[in-house]
Amino acid sequence: MVERSVWDREVGGSNPPPPIALPSLSISIPAFNERETLSGVVQESIEAAERMCGDFEILVIDDGSTDGTSAIADGLARQDSRIRVIHHRQNQGFGETLKEVYVLPRKEWIFFVPGDGQIAPKELVKLAPAAVDHDLILGRRIHRRDSWMRSAQAGVYNALVSLVLGRRIRDVDSVFLLRRRALGDIEIKGRSVFIHAEVCFKIARQGGKIVEIEIEHRPRHRGVASGSSARVVAKTIWDFFKYCVNG
Repeated sequence: MVERSVWDREVGGSNPPPPIALPSLSISIPAFNERETLSGVVQESIEAAERMCGDFEILVIDDGSTDGTSAIADGLARQDSRIRVIHHRQNQGFGETLKEVYVLPRKEWIFFVPGDGQIAPKELVKLAPAAVDHDLILGRRIHRRDSWMRSAQAGVYNALVSLVLGRRIRDVDSVFLLRRRALGDIEIKGRSVFIHAEVCFKIARQGGKIVEIEIEHRPRHRGVASGSSARVVAKTIWDFFKYCVNG
C-alpha cells in the first residue's frame, strides 16, 4: 500500500481539496538552523504548490545555518529542479533574510512560510481564493501556540500597526500570499521583522487590496524561537519609529 501524503494525512481522507489555480507561484522558506523541520516543510510546500498551479518554485533562503540545514537544502535541490537554494555565508539576521523573501522570488505570486514548521504550507489553500480580488492576503493565526509573552508583544504591536494603517490588522507578521507586481517600485528599508508591516503599509498606500484569513498554528517542537528576544524587539521598534517619522 502506498503511504498517504502529508497533505492527505493532515486534511483527512484520500481526496484533498480541489485545486485553486494561480498563474505561477514562488514559496519562500527562510531557514536558520532548521535541520529537523526543513525537509518536511519543503515536501509539504511542494504538495501544496502542485495543487495550486503547474508553474512554481520552492525558494529556500539559508541564513548561514551551522547545524546541517545547508546540506539538507542542497540535497533537496539536487532531487528536484523546482527547488532553488540561496545561501548566506554568515548569519545575516532575520531582517535581511526576510527582505529576500520578498525580492528574490521569480513567479507571479509569493507565498511566505517559515522553515520551523509552525505553519503548515497547506494553509495556502485557505488564502488562495482571495487572490482573485486582493493583492496581499495575510494568514491570521488562530489559537496561537506561543508563549504568553510573545502573544502579548504581538497584540501590542498589531494594535500599533492598525493605528498607523487606519484599519484593524490582527496578525501582520504571519504567512502571506502576495501578488508580486503589487510591490511595484516599493523600496524595502526595514532591517527587522518590521518589513512585514512596512510592505503592508506601502501596498495599502498605493491602493492595493489587503485581507486577513484565519489559519491554524502548530506548536514548535524543535529549535528555539527568537522573535521575542530583546534584540529583535528593539530593532523592530526602531524600524517602526523611523517609518512613522520618515515614511
